[in-house]
Amino acid sequence: MDHLNSADTINNLGNVYNSQGKYSEAISYYERALAIYNREFGVDHIKSANTINNLGNVYFHQGKYNEARSYCERALKIYDREFGKDHIMSANTINSLSSVYDSQGNYNKAVSYYERVLKIYDREFGVDHIKSANVINSLGNIYYSQGKYREAVTLYERALGISNRNVKSVQLLVHNAYCDGCSANPLTGYRYKCRDCKDYDLCMVCFNQCVKLHESGHLFVQIPSNSWKVSLEL
Repeated sequence: MDHLNSADTINNLGNVYNSQGKYSEAISYYERALAIYNREFGVDHIKSANTINNLGNVYFHQGKYNEARSYCERALKIYDREFGKDHIMSANTINSLSSVYDSQGNYNKAVSYYERVLKIYDREFGVDHIKSANVINSLGNIYYSQGKYREAVTLYERALGISNRNVKSVQLLVHNAYCDGCSANPLTGYRYKCRDCKDYDLCMVCFNQCVKLHESGHLFVQIPSNSWKVSLEL
């Protein structure tokens, strides 16, 4: 019987196989991790939400959209129950549901969910933050598919402006901080500051591996947001 302490590692193995496109192996590991969470905490505990969402993503990659939607909706109910509707923790799951509806050709539903994600990002990070660029681009794709070319162009140009602005400005940033992951000093480019710890920062490279470096479930603030100036000393 798998011990509780192995659950996160088993889930991470699922992530590896998912990234490699080995979806059957990924599902096997995700279901194994989920069985541990269900046994230890009960069905649909908050600890299981990430794994349930991961299963939804695997089924999406396999083109099994009904199964993907079912798992993502299940994960979203957990996040809504634990954190309240449209919390930042639920943004990735809402975005996954947007992609499912988009792929099924249910464009009205997809637009509704993409706009919901966008509102979360605007609230948490500021309007037209870099995290919003992909969502805005996806909205442009839907309008393009519908033949609404004027709306599509407006959204594509907005997404492009966000990307270009961030690439140019972030390269100039030097923070009064060091990376707790790789010890880079000073920390340059994007800085990710843990909301839950008194003094813990990561560079972009280490943040992308934070599941291995830091406590799971901790939230990070990306610095800068688009509302800050490049010249501001951080």
